Amino acid sequence: MNMLNTRLVFGLSMVAGLLLVLWIDEWFAPWYPFWLLITGFAMIAASRELVNLLETTSIRPSGNAVIGGVFALMVANWVPHVAVDVEIGDALSALRHDPARPLDALAYILLCFVGVVMVSFLVQSFQFEKPGRATPRVAGTIFVVGYVALLGSFIIQ
Repeated sequence: MNMLNTRLVFGLSMVAGLLLVLWIDEWFAPWYPFWLLITGFAMIAASRELVNLLETTSIRPSGNAVIGGVFALMVANWVPHVAVDVEIGDALSALRHDPARPLDALAYILLCFVGVVMVSFLVQSFQFEKPGRATPRVAGTIFVVGYVALLGSFIIQ
């Protein structure tokens, strides 16, 4: 019973902390710096954990490519919102509301993911030593970036 109480208190305090961060970040809209820091820390930590877990397998993802891909996708989540909000920051911005704007933000993310896939292939082509190792490493890198950063993008959005 004691462990259950500890988990409940810790879980509720984490939820309360996240709600507080989201409430404070509303004052900094559209930048949301605290949400960027929290999600960035969580995504980098999760990607490092997956890279370490897969290190002993045959796919062995490239740690630097994974961190770079996760960072690129994190930036791609913020760029469309910040760039558009800076352009239409006048008093009549509500008249220019575009209902497809959330889908435009996803286009940036997916294009960035395609770029990460292409860079992953390029990195492995430069590190090529002998047949049989490059393709599993590319697959591992794409798996970790897709699993952590691409799916994490929906949490950020």
